[in-house]
Amino acid sequence: IRYWSPAAAAITGLKADDLVGRQAAMALPGWGDLLDGVPVSAQPGPAARDATLPLELGDRELWISVSGVQFDDGVVYAFRNLTEERALDALKSEFVATVSHELRTPLAAIYGCAQTLRRPDTQLDSRTHERLLEVISQECERLTRIIGDVLLANQLDAEQLRIEEEKFFVGELVTEVVEEMHASLEAHERIPIAVSMPENLGHLLGDADKIRQILLNLVDNAVKYSPEGGRIEIAVERQERGLRIAVRDQGLGIPHAEQQRIFGKFYRVDPNLTRGVGGTGLGLYICRELARHMDGRVSVMSKEGEGSTFVLDLPLAVARREEGAGVASGAD
Repeated sequence: IRYWSPAAAAITGLKADDLVGRQAAMALPGWGDLLDGVPVSAQPGPAARDATLPLELGDRELWISVSGVQFDDGVVYAFRNLTEERALDALKSEFVATVSHELRTPLAAIYGCAQTLRRPDTQLDSRTHERLLEVISQECERLTRIIGDVLLANQLDAEQLRIEEEKFFVGELVTEVVEEMHASLEAHERIPIAVSMPENLGHLLGDADKIRQILLNLVDNAVKYSPEGGRIEIAVERQERGLRIAVRDQGLGIPHAEQQRIFGKFYRVDPNLTRGVGGTGLGLYICRELARHMDGRVSVMSKEGEGSTFVLDLPLAVARREEGAGVASGAD
C-alpha cells in the first residue's frame, strides 16, 4: 500500500500510518478474499462497472462499491461505503414482504366471503349471511389500518405532520379506545382491559387524534402479545408537567437487548411469526414519532416472560378544571 486517503481511513477505521508500506493482503483483513471480484480497467477513462463486495475487517463487515485502474507501477483502487444502503435495502425488502403478507391475509378472507355470497348453488341462512358480511367489514377495516400506518409513517419521515391543539377530555378518549378495541375483538376471545384514572383530570389542550392513535397502537400491541387469559391495564395520571398513560400487559415480554430496537421502523420482536404475532412493524415507531412531534416520549419497561409496560408522557396544558368532570372506570 503506497497511499491511503483520509476518506479510506474514515470508511474503514484504519489509519494510514498502520497500512502504508505493508502488503495489502496482510494489512487489510479480508482484502485478499474479494480481490478477484474487483474490476480493474487497463487505463484511465470510463471505468468498468463497480463491484459491490463485502470486506471483512475483524469482527466487522463493510459492503463497498469498488473498482480499480491499472498503472505501470500498480493499481489505484477507489471505493465507497455502501453498508448503510445495503442495510436499508434489506429493511425495505423485509418491509415489502411483511406488508404483502399482512395485505394478503385480509384480502384472502374478503375474497373467500365474497365468493361464498355469490354462489348461486348455495343457500345461506340469515345468520351465516350476516357473519360473512361482518368478516368482510372487519377485514376492510384491517386493510384501512395497515394502509393508514404506512402513509402515516411516510408523513412522519417527511416531517409533514401537523399537530393540532384542541380541548379534550382524557376520560372520554381512553373509554373510546377501549370500546374500539373490544369491538375489534368480538370475533375472538375478549381480553379484559381495566382502566384506572383519577377524578380530577379535567380537560386538557393537545392533539386528541394523535394521542388516540398512540393509545390505540399501544393497546393493540398489548393485545397481540397477551396470552390466553391475560389482562391489560391502562393507568392514567396527571404529572407535574403534563399527562402520563401507562399500558401494561401480561404477555411475552421483551428481551433487554431489544427494548430500544422495538421503536425502530419495521422492527418486530417475532419477525418469523413463530408465535403467531403479525403486524407491519410500524406501530411502535409511529407511537414514538407521534409523541416526539408533541414534545413527549414513549418508553418501555419489560422483563422477558413477565409482560411489558409502555409509558406515554406528554407535556399537556390544562384547559380548565371542572369539578366532577373526571371519571374512574373499569372495562372488561
